[in-house]
Amino acid sequence: ITMAKNYQVADLKADKGMTTARSNEHLRIATNGAYSRFISVNFDPSRVDINFEVTKGGRIIPVNKQESIPLRIKRNLKKRGIKDPNEKFKTRKEREEKGRRTIASFVLMGSRERMREMAFGNQQVNWQRGSDNSHVVCQEEFKRWAQDMYKFMADKFGEENIVAFVAHLDETTPHIHCSVLPITKENKFSWKQAFHGETKESYIREMYRFNDELAAVNEKYGLHRGESTQKTGARHRSTEQYRDWLDSIVRQNEEIVEACKKANIYDFIEA
Repeated sequence: ITMAKNYQVADLKADKGMTTARSNEHLRIATNGAYSRFISVNFDPSRVDINFEVTKGGRIIPVNKQESIPLRIKRNLKKRGIKDPNEKFKTRKEREEKGRRTIASFVLMGSRERMREMAFGNQQVNWQRGSDNSHVVCQEEFKRWAQDMYKFMADKFGEENIVAFVAHLDETTPHIHCSVLPITKENKFSWKQAFHGETKESYIREMYRFNDELAAVNEKYGLHRGESTQKTGARHRSTEQYRDWLDSIVRQNEEIVEACKKANIYDFIEA
């Protein structure tokens, strides 16, 4: 019997800022009932406490709920003397219509069964909604993987540009949210320079390279590079659409393989 491979997944979305709502979701902060509304088949409140962050130097800490991601961004920019180009826009609508892309939102993970194996090992986890899994603890292998992912992203885009690196182990597939400021060595916001996207072709080449380099790190965790979307015909999805899609089709091994192949390369995002 030929065993199906486990594939790495890297999803990238360009944002024009970080909203409080999204920050609350990443950090699992309850505000005006938003937390209870978020509870779904993909989310287990009894596992919230095992979520964690990776910070400077690859240090693992509990999720810092005292400092929102928008506040972290403001402090980061102030310390470096960099102005947010979207600061002049007073409303979210205006920023979305006229603003620049100032945050690269990555989701890093892999095939569901492999991520669960790394995160929970041989522990018994009840995946049925409403189950009590408060006994579950995060395994060291997942922590090491998260630290390696942090180092990779820090080396690739500059550690000073990572404003949040949060590991979620309370959903159906453990994963990481990494928020990166596209700031150059000259301390200027530039999506094109940060992601080498002067042209569509150069952007695609860089994303190929990104996935190749990521696969070299993921190899020791049994995660492999998938096929190009140029071959599979996969289309870009928003993070929410992507995760809903992934969760709906990875019920069986063959579906996991196909899903992760399709999700492994980014579409071109014009700067």
